[in-house]
Amino acid sequence: MPTLPSEPAARPVLADDCRWTCPRLWIRRASYTSSDPVGLWGQERAQESLDRFADALRLVAAPRHLDVVRSPSIRTSAADLVTALGRRLGDGRIVQLVPHPTEEVLRGTGERGLLARVGGGVLVIDGRDLAIDPKRLAAVVEAIEHGASTELPGKDGAPGATHRCTASIVLIASDGARKTLRDADARFDGLWTERVVLRPDLPRTPSDTAVVIALLQRAAKDNRAGEVSLGAYAFLVEQLAGRPARRDRVALNIDRAVLALVDARISRGDAERIRTSDVEAAWARVRWRGGGQEAGHRARMRLRQLQVVTEGAHVGVTNGLMIYGSGDGAYSIPGRITARAWVGRRGLVNVEREAKYSGRSFDKGIFQLSSWLAATFGAGTHPLGLSASLVFEQSYGKVDGDSATLAEAIALLSELSGLPVRQDVAVTGAVNQRGDLLPVGSVNLKIAGWWRSCRDRGPLTGTQGVLIPAVSAPDLQVDKDVLTDIRAGRFHVRTAQTIDDAAELLLGRPAGSTPWAANSIYGLVDARLKAMSERLFPPRKAPPKPSGNGDGERS
Repeated sequence: MPTLPSEPAARPVLADDCRWTCPRLWIRRASYTSSDPVGLWGQERAQESLDRFADALRLVAAPRHLDVVRSPSIRTSAADLVTALGRRLGDGRIVQLVPHPTEEVLRGTGERGLLARVGGGVLVIDGRDLAIDPKRLAAVVEAIEHGASTELPGKDGAPGATHRCTASIVLIASDGARKTLRDADARFDGLWTERVVLRPDLPRTPSDTAVVIALLQRAAKDNRAGEVSLGAYAFLVEQLAGRPARRDRVALNIDRAVLALVDARISRGDAERIRTSDVEAAWARVRWRGGGQEAGHRARMRLRQLQVVTEGAHVGVTNGLMIYGSGDGAYSIPGRITARAWVGRRGLVNVEREAKYSGRSFDKGIFQLSSWLAATFGAGTHPLGLSASLVFEQSYGKVDGDSATLAEAIALLSELSGLPVRQDVAVTGAVNQRGDLLPVGSVNLKIAGWWRSCRDRGPLTGTQGVLIPAVSAPDLQVDKDVLTDIRAGRFHVRTAQTIDDAAELLLGRPAGSTPWAANSIYGLVDARLKAMSERLFPPRKAPPKPSGNGDGERS
């Protein structure tokens, strides 16, 4: 019999790895200046592209066209680009914003439209305006592809004249608007001479953090927040560092931080300096104002209306973690994932997919889990005579993403083995076909969401925590209150590299290795699957041996 490991392979995360603290020295030495509009601060790639674009306009007679891809969290506007390009050209050339790029404005009726009127100049257009009506995009496509712009028919119905178009076009649009434009005209991506992507965050280094600090100081001045302590700025930078998907980045969107500064000034009064404690309290109030939906979910947790438990163990039930909302309003609430299995031929049934609640990424995760299950337990001596259903209970909207795949795998292994799953540990993680855990998004929100859920149900027990993929550990940037409980041993963050590691922690015994020991997790699962298979595909009985005297004659 193979030797079984005595301890689970899931490892605790060191408390010191869960948070980054902005050094006060970085703030004291921070120095950043730029002649560009505030919306372009920190966008070095964009500034280099604008420099190159302006040089090309001066040197090349033909029009040039620039596509600026904007993240939803970026404040850079078309007006910022007009200002930046006008400063760079500096030769009297027209750089004009198109505030309402209707087809009539772009093409003109009875006279040349804006596309043909700004000869040799630059037109800056917001892609959201083009996405409203595909006819507007058609005018831009004609100007770029053919160097011409055709007027709209006049009141008498006569076709409009065609004019030469020598204007360069700069478009700024989010990924969503660009997708709409691409769907409207397949030529969209091929129109642009250059393309630049605006970053929503910066590397967490002294020089790049100085950009964020400069933005905060400018916002404090513009909003008459008065004197702000170094500690208050440090706190805000730390909060901004917790928002990007990667731990080594600092977000550039400071909207919530500005609201906290204004709120802190109102509470503090006019004469005194804003302290760290003032901003911390203001940050909590700002978060509370936008948390109406989250408050409703939390109340359902406290009233036991959500069938999620934070202690004990149950067969076939795992606590997953779901993200609701987006941007600053995003939050995490646990979801109960259950599995049931029976003899059949259907394999894994994704209830969300059957109910048309699931997205493609969610479905892909189920398919990969199905492949892992079949390859792990169906590649031996018997087929899988299995039907099993997996469902997110009390979920009544669209579910997407593959980060629930690990929780679904654990629920299924529990159902098949009969071993109960720990309910004090919530699970997040994507899974590939070989059982390796893949990184997930919003890991900090998920940890905070489960921590709050456990607190809503009563004092922390000391065993509660979250299991995450080991590859997501570098993204950890948890709130200070969560970190306090982690350091005190009241809450835990553990990592796993494979389904085996996670199963050992959550089911309380070794996963086993082939040939599986009868009392291991996989040994129990294999025995159950073999019994189910034999019910559906009974083994053939060997034919009786013929009796005789050896020469074909019966005795």
